[in-house]
Amino acid sequence: METLSLRDRDEEKRTLTRVLRAVLVLAMGLAGVLLLALSAATRNTQFFTDYYPVLLWSAVGLGVVLLVLLVELLRRLINRLRRGLFGSRLMARMAVVFVVLAVAPAALMFYVSVQFIERSVESWFDVPVERALDSGLSLARVSLDSRLQGLLQDAKQSTQQLDPNGSPSLAAQLERLRVRLGATELQLLNASGKLIASASETMLSLAPTTTSAALLRQAKSQGQWSAIEGSDGGYRLRVLVPWEPGLGGLEPGWLSAIAPVPSSLAELAEVAQQGWRDYQELSISRATLKRLFRITLVMVFLLTIFAAVAAAFLLAGWLVGPLAELANATRVLASGQFIEVKDYAARDELGVLMQSFNRMSRGLHDAQQTIGQNQLALQTVNLRLQSVLSHIDAAVFVFDAAMRLESANAQAEKLWGQSLAACTGWPLLQLPGQPELGQAIHQAFADQPEDEALSWQRQWTLREDAQVVLARGAKLGGERAGYVVVLDDITQVLSGERALAWAEVAQRLAHEIKNPLTPIQLSAERLQRKLRPALTGPQAELVEKTTQTIVSQVDALKSLVDQLRDYSRLASTQMEAQSLNDVVGEVASLYGRDVQLELDPQGGLIRADRLQLRQVLHNLTKNALESQQERQLAGSEPLKPIVISTKALKLADGRNGLRLRVRDHGAGFTETMLARIFEPYVTTKRTGSGLGLAIVRKIVEEHGAQVEVSNWSSDVSGLGGAQVSVVFPMVANPGVAS
Repeated sequence: METLSLRDRDEEKRTLTRVLRAVLVLAMGLAGVLLLALSAATRNTQFFTDYYPVLLWSAVGLGVVLLVLLVELLRRLINRLRRGLFGSRLMARMAVVFVVLAVAPAALMFYVSVQFIERSVESWFDVPVERALDSGLSLARVSLDSRLQGLLQDAKQSTQQLDPNGSPSLAAQLERLRVRLGATELQLLNASGKLIASASETMLSLAPTTTSAALLRQAKSQGQWSAIEGSDGGYRLRVLVPWEPGLGGLEPGWLSAIAPVPSSLAELAEVAQQGWRDYQELSISRATLKRLFRITLVMVFLLTIFAAVAAAFLLAGWLVGPLAELANATRVLASGQFIEVKDYAARDELGVLMQSFNRMSRGLHDAQQTIGQNQLALQTVNLRLQSVLSHIDAAVFVFDAAMRLESANAQAEKLWGQSLAACTGWPLLQLPGQPELGQAIHQAFADQPEDEALSWQRQWTLREDAQVVLARGAKLGGERAGYVVVLDDITQVLSGERALAWAEVAQRLAHEIKNPLTPIQLSAERLQRKLRPALTGPQAELVEKTTQTIVSQVDALKSLVDQLRDYSRLASTQMEAQSLNDVVGEVASLYGRDVQLELDPQGGLIRADRLQLRQVLHNLTKNALESQQERQLAGSEPLKPIVISTKALKLADGRNGLRLRVRDHGAGFTETMLARIFEPYVTTKRTGSGLGLAIVRKIVEEHGAQVEVSNWSSDVSGLGGAQVSVVFPMVANPGVAS
């Protein structure tokens, strides 16, 4: 999941917080102003009428602003979800929860408010109210009409009492009529509307009320005219009735009478008229008022949703900051780096969580350092153990509790004759190379009684190469149960013990046998000299043959005693820098065509005793020739020369070495014989003593060299024989070889 950097996240959080706070304060302020204005509009019809467009568009604008902000918040939330920013799912979940918690009661309140407003507004325009207003207004009109009709009738009667020729004058007559009618002004007009005479309540009135031509035309068409007129002082009654002058010489005209309406009746009529007018205005604005209320409620509903989403954003922002830092620190911690997060110094659970994480990080850092030190110490111990195991001559195997291979050293692979690196985890009985040895080890553990310590020791002889193995096994206890097996190849040890025993026997035999051999030989020769002159014929031949047999066998015994003496005790060596090629050439010249040389011109000097080196070459050459002669006597193939070769090579420790190899075409050695080839009296010849190779090995070991006996075969003919290889280390500086 993607996470913003701490700096970018804090900057985004601060910007979003400032914007949301400013918009929330502004929206709530505007909502409050609109609510106050709406309340004032419901109490004052004129205010509502005057400011209705402003209220309407303010509410619509605020609703649009809230809707745009809400859409913008949702867009940013969806964008964060698509980008996979840390905390976006928490923010979305909190927004959904807050909206659900806010919308449910807000929707209920919206529905109830709409129903309440609908019923309240409709109740303002209920039928009884309208009927009462109509009745009041009608009552006022009836009362005014009654007074107007009374004035009209009185005016008609007064026209009959006017006499233009009588006394007093028309003006005085009009004044008396005015007083009697309770009018404020009477006028006598001709047919064209010209004033003939008038009487007024205010004598100082300089400008009598005029009658317009339109009014006269209307009165002529109707025969009379009456109306209730409004004035600055209130209402007044005005009538026009026709007037016939009779025989006075005047043309017919009109009598205009103006009478005031009582103030109490005028006020009641004004109140009724104003109430009706207000009611009609409210009735006309009923739909707009409902619309304004609905828009206001929608605005409040949107403000509630916006406040819920904004609160979710703000709260999620407060939570996501520490959580994002914890998530980032957790990833860094998982990569192996131990860091501490910012301590918000808060006393809430988030602050405790941050402090706990820091303590955990420090604890893990300390634990890792301790583990690293322990691992380093363990690696050092393991390296030492591996070094020890790789340098010991014993083969070491480690198996788990199910007898599956866990580890084996290099000597184990050499003894097993198979690379065991890829066999880790294999059962013992399925390891390739030495199935019989594996079965023997498994059986040795199985034969051990359970009530005894699981440790044993066995000695086995391998059939293939006649190796003698000393095996020791033990069970590992503790948490990691398993088995350990140590195998020692004691073939050379036993061979050395036998060689030492043979050396002691040879030394005693040489001493015990050689002492009587000389008297026996001298006695036989004396008998031959004494008896030869005295005997003739067959008896002389018998004595001669007998004495010769005794002397020849004594010589053979002396030769055997000399070999036993050489085997048991070699002469002191004189090591000097010698050319192996030169020594091989000298010895080969003694055998002529029976020897074929293949000498490496790169062969250098070796440190050796020249006489003992010649003895080694003589013994090996002699054995090879005798082996080939026995094979030729068997009639297998014609005699071939033996091959003596030298070859420069690199030793295992990096030094330069020189290999001497003597190869014959004899019968070779059997596998069983190869395991004990260097022991006395182990030979393939009928008359051999087997001391030749034993002496060769002893001389080679004295020279710090290595000897190996094996069979070889030709890739072409398939025939072969035996070969003996001796590897000498070459002298690095011939000047100090001695």
